[in-house]
Amino acid sequence: MVVGGLDCGRIARAGQEDRMTEETNYKGGTPDLPNQARLPLRARFALSARCVERVMPLMRDTWPEIDEKYERAVLERLRLVQQFASGNGDLTGDYLRNIEEQSRGSLRELAQHDQAVAFNVAEASRLALVGAAPEIATAGAALYSLQRRGREMHEAYERAIEHDFRVLMHAAAMEQWSDDSPVSPRFLGPLWPEGEPEGWPEDTSVEPDPFEFVLDPGDANQDEIREVLTALSDFHAAHTGYVLRYDVQGSRVMAFAEVES
Repeated sequence: MVVGGLDCGRIARAGQEDRMTEETNYKGGTPDLPNQARLPLRARFALSARCVERVMPLMRDTWPEIDEKYERAVLERLRLVQQFASGNGDLTGDYLRNIEEQSRGSLRELAQHDQAVAFNVAEASRLALVGAAPEIATAGAALYSLQRRGREMHEAYERAIEHDFRVLMHAAAMEQWSDDSPVSPRFLGPLWPEGEPEGWPEDTSVEPDPFEFVLDPGDANQDEIREVLTALSDFHAAHTGYVLRYDVQGSRVMAFAEVES
């Protein structure tokens, strides 16, 4: 895949011997996306997030015994990228530096397990978060994780990226987006616009567990309670990348973490 003049497929395969068979290790033709630098900043992160989200199921599919902590680490980085793309976060400061340090530690552990696919999915999520050109580096690492998936899956993945790119380019031009224009995780629609490729693994990645708490409203009115719950959701999103959705049953509240739509 050529993005902004850089061959992501070549980057992803750097250092690999070129001894891959046609059926199991397709490297083949790649779509040309030459104008990625024209995408506004948050749109570029939205594109990066989609690259990671598509390949996440490959981690457990290729490594059924994978420790959930590796999946959770990838998911946390993905949510932070989505949060930034949607205009609700700032990828700076001590929190991001801590995430980066944790990411490198997680990748060192993965390298010791000799699980190339899981490693490259994790690396894609790290590059999506901290890469100087996130969509280029992320697409390259994600494509590398597909090296043993065959021609059809490889091409389907490339077409999906190309679709996202063109939708973002069109919207940015028509609506005159700036670098601060938010892009919701749901803006681009289904992950696979043409339908999920045949044989693609089911997404069994972990999601945050819901939690329950008791809310004593005292003399507070409905608007004041709403303000408290909204503030709690904002606080949770700032530190995890997830907003909270609530199911209120009397004084008991069940909170579900999810990406903001």
